[in-house]
Amino acid sequence: MSEMLQLGIFSSKAVLTVLLMAVAGAALVRFKFLKDESLGVLSQCVFAIMLPCLLFSKVAEKIDLNVLLRYWLVPASAVLFVFSGLLFGYIAAKLLRHPPHFFKAGVAASSFGNISFIPIPLIAAMTAIFPAFSSTPGSAAQGIAYISLYLMVYSPMLWSIGFRLLSAEDSTNGRIRFLDIVNPPLIGMACGILVGTIPAMKWLFIGQGALLSPLFNAAETVGTAAIPCAIIVLGGKLAYGPTHCALPLRSIIGISLVKLVILPGFALGCVWSVMKYGIIPKDPLLAVILVVEAAVPQATNLSIMCSLRNKAIEKDMACLLFWNYLASAPILAAFIVLTLWLLG
Repeated sequence: MSEMLQLGIFSSKAVLTVLLMAVAGAALVRFKFLKDESLGVLSQCVFAIMLPCLLFSKVAEKIDLNVLLRYWLVPASAVLFVFSGLLFGYIAAKLLRHPPHFFKAGVAASSFGNISFIPIPLIAAMTAIFPAFSSTPGSAAQGIAYISLYLMVYSPMLWSIGFRLLSAEDSTNGRIRFLDIVNPPLIGMACGILVGTIPAMKWLFIGQGALLSPLFNAAETVGTAAIPCAIIVLGGKLAYGPTHCALPLRSIIGISLVKLVILPGFALGCVWSVMKYGIIPKDPLLAVILVVEAAVPQATNLSIMCSLRNKAIEKDMACLLFWNYLASAPILAAFIVLTLWLLG
């Protein structure tokens, strides 16, 4: 019981660290230090330069061919969790009779989570707070590398399957742009894999005597700003609470249960099974990351997609995201405790 209590304290501290950064973002918006336009510019900076630099530097440092072969389960998990979420979401939509205008959106919201803006700062906080991780040098970089492997498969699915589910039936502009799928974070991560897996490239970029080390160091420095800025943006977007919502309460609760409880519970069962039976090496950090990836609330990109392709559901999606982000903090902490208790 004392071990569970300790895990609970450490998990709460990690989640609270991220939550306080989000509160800072909300306060900056509420007190007009950041206007909507400024928040949008900061969001674009995070997406276009800070996050790609972070992913590039951490992946290049920690990922090589042996790691890719050893941890093949990470990208495979992205496929499994997305399609499982879609299945659970479809069943819930049928049973709870989501409104017709939000049926497909409800299915998408049950599956696609915020797999970078929340897991990256959360893992950074955990590796600094949990003694089991903080005593191991490079744990944060290793965790971000695992998240990058997940993102490699997840991002194309979000911008293909998720995009289609959220597009209005009568949308005349429902085509997916190449740069939606091959976006800056994905490019940064792919460049990191290229550098990490090719010895000659690694020799060029990484190390004090490396010819291109200034480029790598610059990317590493810019990337350090991604974590706080991303959470500030997220907090700012949620600063004014839920907008007018036409969704029935049963739909909000149903989607929330699928995304925040059922899907991560399924993920925890899968991770426990593959590590218990030696399909992949037992790794508490990897286990936590995979469960967190399944447990995070909806991707804010869902709201962006609605504004681009289906404005009729934009306010309903914003309302759903607000309540799910509010509920996710204690649930995330609980799943972190349970995962480390079972696999730590």
